[in-house]
Amino acid sequence: MGGTTVFMLVPYRSVIQSETPPDRIARVSSAGEAAMTTAMMAAPLLGSLIVTGFGVPAPFIVGGGLIILLGLGALAFAFRR
Repeated sequence: MGGTTVFMLVPYRSVIQSETPPDRIARVSSAGEAAMTTAMMAAPLLGSLIVTGFGVPAPFIVGGGLIILLGLGALAFAFRR
C-alpha cells in the first residue's frame, strides 16, 4: 500500500511543480489535496450505498470500470498532444 501511494503521489506533486506557474502552486496544491481528501472521506459512504443497493461485487465492478475509463482518458489525452 505504501509503494502504491508513493508511485501515485510523487509524480502527481512533481507534475504540479513543473506545470503550474510559481504564483499559483499553493492554490493548485490545496485544490488537489482537498479533492483527494474529499474522495477518501466519501469512499466508505459511497461504497456502502452501492453494496446496500446492488450487492458486494458492485463496488468492485464500478471501481474497475472507473479506473479503465480514467486510463483510456489519460491515453487519449497523451496521444492528442
